[in-house]
Amino acid sequence: MYEVIFAADRGFYVSSFKRKPDEPYTKPGCTFCAIRDRDPGVFTRRIHMDEEAIVLMNIYPYSPGHLQVIPPRHVEKLEELSHEELAYLMEYLQRSIYLAQETLKPEGYNIGINLGEAGASIPHIHIQLVPRYDNNPSLGQDKIHDIYLKNLDMMKGVERDIRMEDGSEPKIREIGEEVIEGDRIRVGLSSKPYNRGHMILLMPRPFHKETPDRLARIFFTAVKYKAVLERAYDPDGFNIGMNLGKVPQGSSRALHLVPRFRRESGFMEVIASTRIIVETLDEAERKILELVTSSPP
Repeated sequence: MYEVIFAADRGFYVSSFKRKPDEPYTKPGCTFCAIRDRDPGVFTRRIHMDEEAIVLMNIYPYSPGHLQVIPPRHVEKLEELSHEELAYLMEYLQRSIYLAQETLKPEGYNIGINLGEAGASIPHIHIQLVPRYDNNPSLGQDKIHDIYLKNLDMMKGVERDIRMEDGSEPKIREIGEEVIEGDRIRVGLSSKPYNRGHMILLMPRPFHKETPDRLARIFFTAVKYKAVLERAYDPDGFNIGMNLGKVPQGSSRALHLVPRFRRESGFMEVIASTRIIVETLDEAERKILELVTSSPP
């Protein structure tokens, strides 16, 4: 049975993408750049902003406390970030998890980056942090914003003891490995894929136990394999992310890299909660191994 998050506040945002047939299309400016520049015409619930990272509440959240961690510099591809920029974002992602943990007490988190036509409604790289609960707290957005702001010292402190219950390690069809600072990163195809080409990088330690510098190296490793998947499938976009803690029941060592295709969703996915993958794991493995062997990532 699939999970459901009722995000009524997001309804206005989603419906805003529709326009009348006779209404001309005008490409909007970048909302995150406007927030960075403190444009008074753009409403936001800012948590933190410095020269290297912005942390905002998502004003149309998936769940209470939904945060976004954003680079101030406008980049649309993960690989356009420098190592230092991505490491700093990872640090503030961990700091944001700690802030949510100590104030809202979620049971877990979804972390996600949407790339291309895969849900990235604002083409400016941003990391989504979605707290997950057994029962959503009955708190409004303004109240949560106030709680976050009153506890900013927790986010900015040196000591951050992040605690979470870990799930089981996903099964993969291993296709290779990477070594980062002497540690082995196993790379493979998911044995239970969301889409064809769904890859997983298994880290040696849980996300919250890794240093921001090493996390940046691991995410850039995922970018290398993203290039392999682009050659193999020419997808419309990607989701890169992790499921942490009890409620998503995911492994905090598993970084998912999922190609997205506009035309590969039908009634089985929607009605029967069943993914239809249009190639076998054996076919995917042969395709990926051929590319990895002929042109290593």
